[in-house]
Amino acid sequence: MKDTQLEKNLPDMEYYFISGSLPNNYGGLTKSLLLRSKLFGTFQQRNTSFLTFGYDLSFRTKVERLYKKEIIDPAYTQVVNLYDDFLADVSLGKRTYEKRSVEEIIKLSKTNKVFEKIKNLFSNQNEKLELNYQKDKKHLKAVLYFNQDHQLMKKEEYAEKNRLASVSYYELGEDSPYLVEYINNDQLVYLEKRFTRNPQTEEYSLSVINWYSDGDVVTFTDESDLRRYWIKSIQSRSNNSKLFLVDSRPQDKHVFEIPKDKNSYYAAIIHNRHYGDNKVQIKGRYKKLMSHRLDLDAIFFITQEQRQDMTLITGEQPTYFYTPHTIERELDKQVLTKEKKPHKAVIVSRLASMKNVKDAVAAFALVVNEIPTATLDIFGAGDEQKEIKKKIEELNMKEHIFLKGHTSNPDAEFQSATLTISTSHFEGFGLSNMEALGNGCPVVTYDYDYGAKSMIMDGVNGYVVEQYNIQALASKIVSLMKDPEKQAQFAKNAFESALRYSPSEYIAHWTEALNQMIEQRHLRDQAEDQLTGLSFKLMEIPIAENQSTLLKFKSTESIPANSQLTLVGIDRRWKEEIVRVPILSEDQVMYAQIDSKHVQWETIQSNQVKKVDFYIELKLENNTILFKRVSSKVVKDPSFILFENSKLESYSTKYFNYSWSI
Repeated sequence: MKDTQLEKNLPDMEYYFISGSLPNNYGGLTKSLLLRSKLFGTFQQRNTSFLTFGYDLSFRTKVERLYKKEIIDPAYTQVVNLYDDFLADVSLGKRTYEKRSVEEIIKLSKTNKVFEKIKNLFSNQNEKLELNYQKDKKHLKAVLYFNQDHQLMKKEEYAEKNRLASVSYYELGEDSPYLVEYINNDQLVYLEKRFTRNPQTEEYSLSVINWYSDGDVVTFTDESDLRRYWIKSIQSRSNNSKLFLVDSRPQDKHVFEIPKDKNSYYAAIIHNRHYGDNKVQIKGRYKKLMSHRLDLDAIFFITQEQRQDMTLITGEQPTYFYTPHTIERELDKQVLTKEKKPHKAVIVSRLASMKNVKDAVAAFALVVNEIPTATLDIFGAGDEQKEIKKKIEELNMKEHIFLKGHTSNPDAEFQSATLTISTSHFEGFGLSNMEALGNGCPVVTYDYDYGAKSMIMDGVNGYVVEQYNIQALASKIVSLMKDPEKQAQFAKNAFESALRYSPSEYIAHWTEALNQMIEQRHLRDQAEDQLTGLSFKLMEIPIAENQSTLLKFKSTESIPANSQLTLVGIDRRWKEEIVRVPILSEDQVMYAQIDSKHVQWETIQSNQVKKVDFYIELKLENNTILFKRVSSKVVKDPSFILFENSKLESYSTKYFNYSWSI
């Protein structure tokens, strides 16, 4: 990266990083978000907000733990929750909730004997109590109220330090509530959710949400409606520039469907593989993002490979940026002086199915046949732990492969090992591999998407082998373990390659990307203002030979000099690029001749495309790109167009725009 880029600063704007919740045991996505917040503050003194939507009784405890462990810096980063920090605070309340003294109940219920006294105490009121405690056995988790027939009537739920948070009400004999009231610190009911029972399915579904704000009662139809209201209110707080960066794909619909304020920027960062069975088939969880991609100011990719793969679906876009992950600390060359155990391999990973650790176990059994002193330490936990243990036992590897659970010092484990092994089905990046390199630990990995070839240079700082080729994986492990000189050179190369992921390089990537995003948005808005009246009309569809379609256009205004025009057909639903054809000009008339080679048939089939809308892509001299919808009041040739036995019907939409129906 150029020095001039390193001298730039992150834009002075409000940064909102968005995920649905703050999990107890968070993985790569949340870890990446929190580290980004911390480094934006540490390196550039930029304030960031981590926005979470989900109702969470332990939210404040989790936040305090993040600050205590210095995972984020409270001077620069605030972790904000929709319920705790907005709905509960900005409320005059429906009413005050009258509750029994928590202290009195806890005091009376410390022993089973006293708990029986509580039952007797309230028996004349035709209700009985059942208490649930937090893990500390001191603070309440819930108080359940039953009638004499032990039918649940009401449940009070508590957050940290006996703070009453919500009350649920039940019809007798039902397990699901018909009403949930949310209580703030002033004992006010600030929000209620009402549920309706379907007599056919006998299930309760949300019917309405009422928020008792500091003004009028605000009503919402569903949780998504509520979340969008919050984002809109954040946008309207000030005229400051704001970046709303969505890290979690389920949250795309809560942000990107809100009309964007003129001072707001919408962006997404992709942490995991976006495609399904093939590289032009969009995964379901990414389709909401794709449906809004033309309106986004940026999509950030953590590997160049994934960025390139996305262009197979959408074509190259000026809104795509490369912003790789980073190692949390600045790297220290002293790691190369640490003594390594000659035949020791290590894996630090979640033991989840996508990590495919069983292949590493199978390969290592072959390694032991060649090197009887070889050992593999596996650190981590997860759903696959039992299956991995079973695999180790089946291969009689209990004396060579060890499941060691969680490690609080993965750096030390990498520093003591000859190599690490990575056998995932897929990754978004491969954080464990990056951490290994930073500790001078070479990586022997499958060639998966994404991150394997981004970080590992085959034969330089590790090996990249054909995915699922267990024999090849074992062979490379043996080769490296048997060659001390190669181990030392690979370790040195590993450390040096990790310098690309230092915090200073990370900030440089983000600085460059965000400044470019703002510049491109400015140029795009400027061009839109200047070319507001420009449109393109489809004049006719002359018959062309060789199963091709010739479209004839004219523009309503003059086109800026040195502009490049391209006809682009885009899937209406998910915004994949289906057609791309250069436009030719002759005597002020524009032509685009579409034949089979211009149509992405694989994308049409993989994503079950039904409607294709046509745009003129206008690339200006300064590389700004605008999209103008092709209008066509009359399609003169509405007959079916045949390409490779597929039927594509031209038609005008109700807004008189040109489209195809497939």
